Amino acid sequence: MEKGKKIIILIFAIILLTWVVWTSKESRNYNYKFQQIWRGACCHNIKINDKIIATTISDTPEKREKGLSGAIKLKENTGMLFVFEQPAMHSFWMKDMLFSLDIIWMDENGNVVYIQKDAKSESYPESFTPDKPAKYVLEVNAGFSEKNNLKVGDEVKINL
Repeated sequence: MEKGKKIIILIFAIILLTWVVWTSKESRNYNYKFQQIWRGACCHNIKINDKIIATTISDTPEKREKGLSGAIKLKENTGMLFVFEQPAMHSFWMKDMLFSLDIIWMDENGNVVYIQKDAKSESYPESFTPDKPAKYVLEVNAGFSEKNNLKVGDEVKINL
């Protein structure tokens, strides 16, 4: 093989290897940063059907808009609890989500009023809206509602 081709192949291999290492490092750094934010904001435990869920509270317009967008995953029995000032028909989307969720709406007394099971990340720009007003919304891993037999009318113990 002539010397020029070897040099081009070597340069290409170095560029490719650099890109792989850099993107892998960026992914780990993002996950690490998210986990640090998660740990700092956590934890408020809520209880649904004898299951304790460690939640991060999202109670400002900025936090609610961001939600779990960009998060890599949720650990089992963790979630994000959205707290609104007033009960209303709060809609949710899956913008920039990397995994599917169950979205659970609750009234001011903590009673489940609506459940959107398995909201897919690719559903954006579709929005999910309850059929009754809610003050709280819980996002958990898809399948949580089914696994824990959660249904409309169940009581959620929220201690803020």
